[in-house]
Amino acid sequence: MKPPYQSRLLIRRYLLAFALSASVCFSGCGSRRSNQLASERRNSQTAYDQASKLLSEQDYRSAEPLYAEALAGQLPPDMVAPAMIERAECLGGLGRIPEARTLLEESREGLASEIEYHIALGKVFRAAGEKKQAENEFKLARTLASRQRVRVQIPTVD
Repeated sequence: MKPPYQSRLLIRRYLLAFALSASVCFSGCGSRRSNQLASERRNSQTAYDQASKLLSEQDYRSAEPLYAEALAGQLPPDMVAPAMIERAECLGGLGRIPEARTLLEESREGLASEIEYHIALGKVFRAAGEKKQAENEFKLARTLASRQRVRVQIPTVD
């Protein structure tokens, strides 16, 4: 039979070996997760960039799913609200105004002001061809900007 100190020494060696093995495993797993997140962020950014280009061409049908893909991924936090607003504009262009309004309500906290919300809602209506409602939202945004003495570029209805 081994003396008690040798048994404790053997147990300590096993624990040390286990701890080292676990730390190597977890650090490797963490770097894989980190690489995966970086890849998702790049993919989200690419989807966002493609969607923005399509939106500028008013290709709402192609842009909307790309915005959805970007939002489902790992967009940087400062890009989430703009992506939601632009996706809402696409939804408006596709005639899906209730969905667009819901999305705008969700993004409202990420907007700098109530002015931005009304501009975004005006863009949704404009994309949907609802010119009168778009004009009303843009007018409300102008009024708020004037009251707050804020200079903002407010779109017009074509």
